[in-house]
Amino acid sequence: EPEWVPVDAEIGCTYEQAVAAIETLGRMHRVFDDKMLSGHEFGFLPATVFDVRNAGHIQGYFTSILGSAQPLVQLLPPGAQATVERMAEGGLGESFERLAQQPLCLCHGDYRTENLRFSAPGRPPAVAVFDWGLVNVARGIADF
Repeated sequence: EPEWVPVDAEIGCTYEQAVAAIETLGRMHRVFDDKMLSGHEFGFLPATVFDVRNAGHIQGYFTSILGSAQPLVQLLPPGAQATVERMAEGGLGESFERLAQQPLCLCHGDYRTENLRFSAPGRPPAVAVFDWGLVNVARGIADF
């Protein structure tokens, strides 16, 4: 049984830890894919970390606050400003809905170094993941 060590917040993870973390996440996504999810009781989990059923509300809120955020938007490069405008015109909700379309997999929802523990130096690389409070079903690319 490995001894688990956290990542030093000031130094960050090592290259080996980063590779182990990404490989572990990829294996989880592969095991809990569309076929596996459809054959089991995962329907209670939200579709996307924000729950796609809230896409309309999130879109509406984003659109409503855009006016007050204009001083910040004006600091962005022109291409980013155009993206913000497109998101305000419905693009944000659309992107949430697309993340809830197949192919889907089980997503941790908060996959960051603070929620990972790594095997101690000198032991085979292993990753333990905790804090599953934002677990959801979505496209794997949305798992962050």
